[in-house]
Order: sequence, then structure tokens, then C-alpha cells
Amino acid sequence: MGKKKIFVEEVLKISPKASTKIVKILTKEYGKEHFNHLRRFSVQYANDTGKYPPC
Repeated sequence: MGKKKIFVEEVLKISPKASTKIVKILTKEYGKEHFNHLRRFSVQYANDTGKYPPC
């Protein structure tokens, strides 16, 4: 199973009502670059890191 598919499944486990926009970013519609940005952001600011995003 690819990283993208695993990540999408995990996002949907955490938030079953994840917005369509997030799911589109994670799928082919927006491409690999957007997926990598969102994945890095999610890992960097995960709940257990203690870091808070500037946005």
C-alpha cells in the first residue's frame, strides 16, 4: 500500500467527515506536491509534538 493511500485512510479514521477539499488534496486531483506539503505539515504539527502551527 502506498504512503498516499495509508495517509488518506488515517485522515478519514481521525475525521470521518473530512471535507472533500482535504480528500481532493490527498488524491491525484491536486498532485504529489500538495500531498507532500500536507503530509509534512501533519507530521510536523502532530498532536504529540507539542508544536503549534503559525496559521
